[in-house]
Amino acid sequence: MFGFSLLKLAVLGIIVLGVWHGFKWFNRYQQIKDAETQAQVRQQTGESPPSDNAEEMVKCSQCGSFVMASAAKSCGQDGCPY
Repeated sequence: MFGFSLLKLAVLGIIVLGVWHGFKWFNRYQQIKDAETQAQVRQQTGESPPSDNAEEMVKCSQCGSFVMASAAKSCGQDGCPY
């Protein structure tokens, strides 16, 4: 009655997988719903989607450090191109 059997372990595995997939589907549904709500709010307020604020980086030929291309400063070494 309380011992382990192959059938009991299989049923337990199916139940665990079912609950796990249920949570996955529920979370995915919530993400889609939230994205639709945010898109709707953006349309109503006239905002554009958030942009990526990445900066272009260039490598210093003298020391090998990476600096922002738009605001490059000298690294302090002789022969620094910035």
